Amino acid sequence: MFKRIACASLVLCLLAPSALAEGHPTVHVVGSFYEEYWKESGIEIVGSNYQWIRGLALMQLDNPPDLYSTSSNDCNIQALKDAGVLADLSDSEVLQEAVSRMRPEIQELLTDDEGRLVVMAKDVVSNPVYWQQDAWDAAGLTQADVPQSYSELLDFAEMWAARIQKHPEKNVCFTDTRLFGGNASYCYVRWFMDMLINTWEMQAYEAGEPLNFNTPEFIALLERTRSVGKLLRKAEPSQKKRQQMLSLFWSQNGGSAIYGLYNGGREYGLSHALPFRITDDQPVLMRAYASVNMVHAGSESMDALIGYLERYIPSDKDVYSVELYKEGVTPGAYGTDFIERITAGWINDRNDYTGKFSFAPMRTFFLYEGSLMKFIKGELSAEKLAKKISEAKTDPNK
Repeated sequence: MFKRIACASLVLCLLAPSALAEGHPTVHVVGSFYEEYWKESGIEIVGSNYQWIRGLALMQLDNPPDLYSTSSNDCNIQALKDAGVLADLSDSEVLQEAVSRMRPEIQELLTDDEGRLVVMAKDVVSNPVYWQQDAWDAAGLTQADVPQSYSELLDFAEMWAARIQKHPEKNVCFTDTRLFGGNASYCYVRWFMDMLINTWEMQAYEAGEPLNFNTPEFIALLERTRSVGKLLRKAEPSQKKRQQMLSLFWSQNGGSAIYGLYNGGREYGLSHALPFRITDDQPVLMRAYASVNMVHAGSESMDALIGYLERYIPSDKDVYSVELYKEGVTPGAYGTDFIERITAGWINDRNDYTGKFSFAPMRTFFLYEGSLMKFIKGELSAEKLAKKISEAKTDPNK
């Protein structure tokens, strides 16, 4: 999929095709793109120096890009739709037909309040934190024990730590933390912080509220997260031992676009996912990630840009489209070297999921690592960390 992508950086370097199509202006692109179409069309593609500006700020510049390729993690797509800076793509029957076959939550992401198609998806993945049935059974736990919120997850972790301190487990651990610090003293705190930050951001986004970490509630959660994470690390065996054990919970990578994807070939998926909510009175959310293309409403190259989008409509046979389309996904047909195969049970769970998929931008990750480590080590108070990450977050309209 990625071999033909010319550049994935936000600011592109100058590309110089051998000839220019007569009458076509230069097309400005930000983000990744397929090179063949523009070469065949003889259209020059350039990426001006946008100083790493993103999202709404980028598209409201005096000289915005014609084509903006980005992700929901990096950009508040709803803010762009609300601002009216995106071109209406609805006249393309080809694009409309493709979108009509996509899942309802994705159609909602791609259209504005008036039902106009203004965004085109390239791929979509959900990002669950799973509880794993085999580990649950081995530990003698039932579905009634599954945490239904972040607060309940901390309750469960305290219970688990107390249990294994009295009766150490040989076959079951809380989770594998190789990507969260491995065997370090902070590994579980980092694992919990990943979910806490995601949940706080998503709930604010879906409620249409300003993102604010500097609150008594969040500060109390920080304190408890650090306490429980350290308690759990003290009680759990070493990372080396845990790699050979069943994990009660599994999330793949902290702060990235991908947590669990296809759940190791198991015959279930989102039915075994933790909801992203702080307390059980909040809506059930699931972190989702979408790669998209958008065209600026003032572009002088609409025909060429529509042609580009039509040419590269995602195939329903591609691994990255299994969550894009409502039908046509074949179980077991999408395994690759780096993505676990998809089962019929996983597809059924995806189809039957009743929570809300949230395409909230990730506005905080990677901006607070230094402060986080100081907090974990006790060198920074929860109050000061909350203030720092609130100040560090980028423009909510990005």
